[in-house]
Amino acid sequence: MKSNELSILNLSNVTPKSVEWLFEPIIPLGIITVICNDPRSGKTTFAIKLVSDVSKGINTLEYVKEECKPGTVIFQSSEDSASDTLLARFSFNNANL
Repeated sequence: MKSNELSILNLSNVTPKSVEWLFEPIIPLGIITVICNDPRSGKTTFAIKLVSDVSKGINTLEYVKEECKPGTVIFQSSEDSASDTLLARFSFNNANL
């Protein structure tokens, strides 16, 4: 099939895979997670705390699975500057930069 051709996938033909969770059932391991909500609702604060904890192998959030090894995280922000906002917030949370 050419890449520009439409294909139809019937979900009855899909084999389910198990998912390993960091924050069940919200944040799966190894899969892109988008956090969205209203402005000033704490999205970045929550994400930076979670990312900082994962980078250090610390699970301070109640729902994070008990065994936690230090991990690598990709953090993308379209609103905050790395130099004047994000670096300070990650440093405040003692993230493993």
